Amino acid sequence: TKGAIWTTGSFAIGQLIRFATNVVLTRLLAPELFGIMVIVYTLRSGVELISDVGIGQSIIYNKNAEDPDFYKTAWTLQSIRGIVLWIAACAAAAPMAHFYQIPTLTLIMSVASLVRVLSGFTSVSQFLAQKKLLFAKLAAYEIIVVAISAAGQVGLAYFIPTIWGLVFGLLFSGVTVMIGSHFLLPEIKHRFKISGYYTWQILNLGKWIFHASIVYFLSISFDRLYLAGVIPLALLGVYGIARNISELLSSLALRLGNVVI
Repeated sequence: TKGAIWTTGSFAIGQLIRFATNVVLTRLLAPELFGIMVIVYTLRSGVELISDVGIGQSIIYNKNAEDPDFYKTAWTLQSIRGIVLWIAACAAAAPMAHFYQIPTLTLIMSVASLVRVLSGFTSVSQFLAQKKLLFAKLAAYEIIVVAISAAGQVGLAYFIPTIWGLVFGLLFSGVTVMIGSHFLLPEIKHRFKISGYYTWQILNLGKWIFHASIVYFLSISFDRLYLAGVIPLALLGVYGIARNISELLSSLALRLGNVVI
């Protein structure tokens, strides 16, 4: 119950900050820029989910997760995956730019996808905190990260009122999350290490999550991928913001499921 209260509270505060940020950004930037970012976010999520091997879930589930060999192996696999995802996104950038007939999408996707590398080097402390039911600490971490990220995004959009303001804002958020995560549980020290036994345990659980993630991505993203090719980018940007607002309750339910249940 305490976990649900903390999670709901941090979710509500985070959404209020994001909503206020979106209101400010829509005053600073042209609508079609948000349309381009809808494509970038959707394709980025697709690459991530289609390669999801459940590293976080394995940490929460496995009884040996607090063994340094286990979480160092998990972090190493996560780091390698982040670099591979960035390379895959760069390879897919040109074909996607050609498909949607947006030449600048090649460079935009390649730069924006660097956030996957940053995510790869993010500490696994948040999953260990979930395992230990440290919901108050998790909530404080998330609110601070969201607030700093929002300030950075608005500042970058103000000084760079182009698509690059949004791209650099995305990367700024990634850096904030990565650095902040290493202060969540300072006693957790990360080093590159691969344990064959623990790698097998993580990937054995992850093969089931992999299939579920593909179905999940296709079910929630088909509309945005389709609309990106048939409606103006400005309208797609409006649609993306409207859909995010309309999904607040379902997002909260998903958040409670992933974090608490």
